Amino acid sequence: MASATGMASILAEVGGVARLALPMVAGLASVTLLGITDTVIVAPLGPVALAAVGLASAAAVVVYAAVYGLISILGARVGAAHGGRRGREIPFLIVNGLVLGLIAGILGAGAMAAVWPLLPVLGQPAEVLAVLPGYWFWIAATMLPYALLTVFKTALEAVERAWLAFAFAGLSVVLNVPLTWALVHGAGLGVTGAGIGTFAAEALAFVAALAWWRWARSARRLRL
Repeated sequence: MASATGMASILAEVGGVARLALPMVAGLASVTLLGITDTVIVAPLGPVALAAVGLASAAAVVVYAAVYGLISILGARVGAAHGGRRGREIPFLIVNGLVLGLIAGILGAGAMAAVWPLLPVLGQPAEVLAVLPGYWFWIAATMLPYALLTVFKTALEAVERAWLAFAFAGLSVVLNVPLTWALVHGAGLGVTGAGIGTFAAEALAFVAALAWWRWARSARRLRL
C-alpha cells in the first residue's frame, strides 16, 4: 500500500513537471523553427541562398542562447516573488527585465555584427557572402525583439502561465511563414526578404505580448 501511494505521488509530480516543461521546451524550440522556416522558404532559390541562410541561422542560434541566458535570471526572481506571495514586486521585476532585455538584445545584435568581418577570414565562400549581408544584419536586428519577447516568456513561465508564453513564442513562427514567403517570392527580395520577414514576425509577436501586458484584464496583476 505504501509503495503504491509513493508511486502515485511520483507519477503526480512527474505529470506536474511535464505540464510545465512541455510548453517551455516548445517555446524554446520556436526560435530554431524560425531558421528552419527561412531555410525551407529560401530553398527554391538554390544552394547559394540555402547556404547563406544556414550559415546565419547557425550563428544566430549561439547568440539566441546567450541572450536567453542573460535574461533567464528574471525567471528565478519572478518565480521567487510569485511563490513567496510577493505579487506586488512582479510588475517592477518585469519592467526591470525589459530594460535588461533591451541591453541583451543590443549586445546580441552587436555580437552578430562583430562576427561579420570575420567570415571571409574563416574561409566562407565569396558567392555565399555576396548574398548574405542583408539576411545577416536583419537576423542580428531580430535579437532585439527576441530578447524583449523572452522577458515576457520567462516571466509568464515563472507565474505558471507557460502555455500563454508558448503562444506568444509560437506566434512569431506562425507569422514568419506568410511574411517570409511574401517577401522572398512575392516581393522578390530573396535571402534579404527572409531576414526582414523573420524580424517582422518576431517584432509583431513582441508587440502582441506587450499589448496583452498593458491592456488585458488577465495581466492586471503583472503590470504597474
